[in-house]
Amino acid sequence: MAAKLVDNIFLINAPAGSGKTTKIKSMIVNHKIKHPLDNILCITYTKRAAEELKKGLDEEGIHISTIHSFLHKFLRIYFCKNEMIDLYMELFGDLIRGNIENKEEKEHVLARNKKYIDKFGCLTLEVIKTNISSIYYNETSNNHLYKGGLSHDSLLIFAEKVFEKFPKIKKRLTQKYQLIFIDEYQDSAPSVLKMFYKAGLNTSSKLYFLGDKMQQIYKNYDGSFEKELKTLNNEIKLDTNHRSIPDIVSILNNIYNDKEFKQISSDKNRANKPDHPPRVVLCDNIQKRIKREQLIYPNALLLFLLNQQRFDSIGAGEFYRQFNRLDRYSQVNQLNASDVLSDNTNENKDPLLKLLFIVDKILSYYEDFNLGSIIQTLKRNQKIFDTRIGTITSHQDKVNLNNLLKQIYDFYQKDSSIYEFLTLLRGSRVIKEEYIDNISNEYIGVLAVTLNEFKALSNYLKDPKVSTQHGVKGESHNTVFFIADDSFRTPLVHMYKFLKLWTITELSLDSSRILLL
Repeated sequence: MAAKLVDNIFLINAPAGSGKTTKIKSMIVNHKIKHPLDNILCITYTKRAAEELKKGLDEEGIHISTIHSFLHKFLRIYFCKNEMIDLYMELFGDLIRGNIENKEEKEHVLARNKKYIDKFGCLTLEVIKTNISSIYYNETSNNHLYKGGLSHDSLLIFAEKVFEKFPKIKKRLTQKYQLIFIDEYQDSAPSVLKMFYKAGLNTSSKLYFLGDKMQQIYKNYDGSFEKELKTLNNEIKLDTNHRSIPDIVSILNNIYNDKEFKQISSDKNRANKPDHPPRVVLCDNIQKRIKREQLIYPNALLLFLLNQQRFDSIGAGEFYRQFNRLDRYSQVNQLNASDVLSDNTNENKDPLLKLLFIVDKILSYYEDFNLGSIIQTLKRNQKIFDTRIGTITSHQDKVNLNNLLKQIYDFYQKDSSIYEFLTLLRGSRVIKEEYIDNISNEYIGVLAVTLNEFKALSNYLKDPKVSTQHGVKGESHNTVFFIADDSFRTPLVHMYKFLKLWTITELSLDSSRILLL
């Protein structure tokens, strides 16, 4: 017996190139035209996706954010209530008790327990509960259990329980928002999907889940929302591929092997006849083959499956590896290592990278004898540079600045470590000491990397021709090499075995997911 469809909750299959972002924006704009007083919520999986959607949608009543940011803002007015603190202790009491007892005798837990006892005189569940005045989201991957601080994962767990236990809070969601979009549902935790699904049932609000199972990148979705997916209204179709030529679309359709997911190529791309048909190349030495192909296609975009391969290929592999180990870039809802390493603008959120990119720019100006741009850059970044450095009131000031820049420029050419370069900048008093001091001990591994790796990164960003499968779209490139090297880490990749399996077995989308997972 077929499941009864829910009229107001929609599932929109949005394969790569189907214009999902454009569709969401048009639906938001059209709804606001008809219902200008309505509130619209759009939940995206990453901050980068949120920023992309926000472009041109700054009208009042349109709220776009990641799930963690939204839940924090939506629930924080309740976090100081006694009922919330009781629920927190109910959910995390066993974890807290385990830390108090510290049976494994972990040193960091022992130190934390001692610090708590020194401050409050005693460490028990009752004392901890008494001292927690409010629950909060600590925006890291670790709980602050003794303080009521929720990690990324714990915020989702806690929010789900809040919605279950307090129906009025769940009801407030659809009372406030008349239109709700959940983007990239295939990468969302099932708890999040169920939370919104249950809130949307039997209401006048419209809820849209958008995504594509074949584009699942993260392992948050475990398949436990499949029963609910079958009840969703799927009348909205995004079946035109605006990105790829017909040959590629045909390949994708054969891989999906399911008429429900069949795409057609856009009129524009059907009229676009490529000089060379798509090819699949199997080889043992990928780097050697890439160099050979680049002699024929020097302007090709190299599209890697893994970020590590991407940064290895440009000579900044260790730099990426160390950044990727930093706790601040370990969660997908936050900026990740690839995001900050790919941003050479003044808007870079990483303090070390922002400093290095600005210094690199100043040294480029020095090479071009462009004193005016150097002084402007110093003045625009007064939180980083000593204001006296860019103050020119006499010829001697110019001489002093030139000597200082020459010293830095000469050192920059050496094969030194980033730590040694920062030490030079500190010693020359170009950079404010408090700015360098704010680059915490967390960066020890990064600082040990050679400066040459950063320079390779900087040079690459001035003319990028390398990316990852989810880092750039290939419409603007005539030739694209998609490089899928075997990987024994996440994601696990064995392309030859996968292609061989595909030639001997009749697979569809659902069956391939079972086999690949």
